[in-house]
Amino acid sequence: MGSIESALHPIGVALDPVLSPIFQALPDYATIGIMAVFLTALIMAVSRLFVNRKLLAEVKEKMEEIKERLNKAQKSGDKKNQEALLNELMQTNGQYMKQTIKIMVVSIVIFFIFFPWLTYKYAHLDEAGAVVNANVASLPFTIPMTDIATIEWFWWYFLVGFAAGTAMRKIVGSDI
Repeated sequence: MGSIESALHPIGVALDPVLSPIFQALPDYATIGIMAVFLTALIMAVSRLFVNRKLLAEVKEKMEEIKERLNKAQKSGDKKNQEALLNELMQTNGQYMKQTIKIMVVSIVIFFIFFPWLTYKYAHLDEAGAVVNANVASLPFTIPMTDIATIEWFWWYFLVGFAAGTAMRKIVGSDI
């Protein structure tokens, strides 16, 4: 086990008595699907609390305005104005990055709280020390040019989380 895995393993062990009873009656694909939707919703909700959405929208609008002015300056060949606009764009982009980094930090914290439990439940090491992920979903077909007809827990989590996040962003009208 690598150093990160060994550091996170105790989190998975500690969460198991709390989370396993909640999901014991469900099949693995449902447990992972529920966790993917829950964690996606939690990350979105906490991000909305930490990110100044009004400022983010203003900064994004300002960046678009600067880009338009920069394009006009490039077409007219105004090098001095181009340089000033590039500097302004970089400063504005820095403000945007400050807000989006908050989302990343929140996501990482939530991820490192709950993901170790999923790894603890659905992955193990084989005799050679390689990680073996549990297959949790069967496909009604075989993926072309492979013999794969099942999905490992991580990929199932990714697919469900991505779909849930996309749907939730559409519903709440969010682009972050």
